[in-house]
Amino acid sequence: MPGMAEDPLPGAIDTICARLRSDLENQFAALNARHHQDLGAVRRTAAAEAEERCQQTLEELRADWAARLDDEVTAIRRDADSRFAELLRSRADSDTARERLTRELDAANAETASVRKELDMARTAWHGAESALQDERTARGRAAHLATTGIGSDSDRRDTGSCVGRILTAISSLDQGHSLSHVLTTLHASARMEAPRVALFVLDAAELKLWKADGFDAPEASLDRDANGPGLLTATLHRGTSITTPDESMAAPSFAALPRDAVSIAIPLLVGGNPVAVLYADHAGAATDQLAGEPFQALQVVCQHAALALAHITTLRAAEAMAGAVARYSSVAGVRGGRA
Repeated sequence: MPGMAEDPLPGAIDTICARLRSDLENQFAALNARHHQDLGAVRRTAAAEAEERCQQTLEELRADWAARLDDEVTAIRRDADSRFAELLRSRADSDTARERLTRELDAANAETASVRKELDMARTAWHGAESALQDERTARGRAAHLATTGIGSDSDRRDTGSCVGRILTAISSLDQGHSLSHVLTTLHASARMEAPRVALFVLDAAELKLWKADGFDAPEASLDRDANGPGLLTATLHRGTSITTPDESMAAPSFAALPRDAVSIAIPLLVGGNPVAVLYADHAGAATDQLAGEPFQALQVVCQHAALALAHITTLRAAEAMAGAVARYSSVAGVRGGRA
């Protein structure tokens, strides 16, 4: 109506509606924003939980595989150690067997060399046996000749019959000997019956060693020293024949303390052509013109027969050594044949 005032209610309602709409929109926006925030938080939480579970699963898988791998490595290492230990044992056994075999082969070679050496020595002794037998026949013939013709003259200080008897007794005693010491002892005793002063030396490692001496004032050490110096005894060894003084180029050994014209003799004992001993004898200073005949003939006969007795004993021992060597050689050959 004209002239009437407008009603304020519709405007107030619009204002209230507008305000309500704005509040609703603000609340809706706030709710939407909170929803997005809550959704993001939920998503982040879910992602974190999922990542945690995944990490846990990975850790469990890693621990499981690590345990399995450790077990496998331990088993492999244990097997490798066992095989290596077995290899070391096998190598040690092989080395021990090789060393034992080497020692056995060395021992067998040494035994073979020793047996061959013994065989060679035995063969040498056997080869010398024939010449020794021939020498023995010659010596027996010479002894028989002496027994029938006599030794020296009636002016000799020993009569022929007693001298021949002593020679035959000495030969018989030498024939009964079964050892080298018996032969040497018998020879020295027999020589003592033929000369007042006698010294018997044996060859030991290229040096003369006194076996026994009678009638000398010099000590035994002096006899050994003088025997190995240049002179009568060493010359006898080198020549292999008896040497009688006085001689233009030779004198009696210094231990005898004899004048230049005194009678003495050195007689070698030969076995297989090699000297093994020397007998020295003298008449305590008697000169050649004071003795009739050949004063040392009997000594030479006895020494020659003593050498034959030594050769006989040596041949018997060589035969025994050869028999033993052949047996050992056969044993070694049998062992080698068995190994082959």
